Amino acid sequence: MLARIAHELFWLGRSVARAEHTARMLDGVLQASLQGRPDDPAGVRLGWRSLPAIMGASSRGEEDRAFTRDEVLHSLTLDPDNPASVVACVARARELARTLRDVVSAEMWDDDGPERGQALALLQAVGGFQAYRRAVPAPPNAVPVARFLLFERAYPDSVAAAVESALNALERADRNPRNSEPVLRLQRLSADLEFRGRAEAWGNDVHATCEAVQEELARVDRDIAERYFAGAPVTMVAV
Repeated sequence: MLARIAHELFWLGRSVARAEHTARMLDGVLQASLQGRPDDPAGVRLGWRSLPAIMGASSRGEEDRAFTRDEVLHSLTLDPDNPASVVACVARARELARTLRDVVSAEMWDDDGPERGQALALLQAVGGFQAYRRAVPAPPNAVPVARFLLFERAYPDSVAAAVESALNALERADRNPRNSEPVLRLQRLSADLEFRGRAEAWGNDVHATCEAVQEELARVDRDIAERYFAGAPVTMVAV
């Protein structure tokens, strides 16, 4: 049993490493082609046409073909029929990981991998990755990331925190906040976000929540314009 596990872990690592090396080689050739450098004086020439030979095209009887750049890129990245492609190597590694799921870490095996990658990119784009790691014990998958960015009031760039900040500012600035439509609308939106954030099965309602929040914020923007910037009586006080 231990020998089988070790054998499959070895080939899992080899498949991942081959995918990485292929991607790095493609990136190197791409950078060289963009820079337009002349051939190496020692006679070394590395380009798109040489990559198939490096990756074993000659063993498949294709050594005389004149490969184009697009053919090479597709063959070595997204072609599932080419065992040397990145996608084929990753597929083999995943299949091996499936058979070893009880001995690999949760970080290595994740059924929501593509979803997690997008969620991580979103967190990093808004500068919230470190805040998320400190506040949320769950892995950065789509649902917990969406919940964090929508409802986490302790994170100042979340929707709930922004709504609360806008509400506090208008309440301080308006002489009569109890009769202010934008204030009342923001209060309702804040309460709605609080309710949705506490819902157990909220993860099935991400799209609807985002649409509802955007529509309500558009109404808030209209109400603010009408109350404070469209010829209405001045009701603001110095802050």
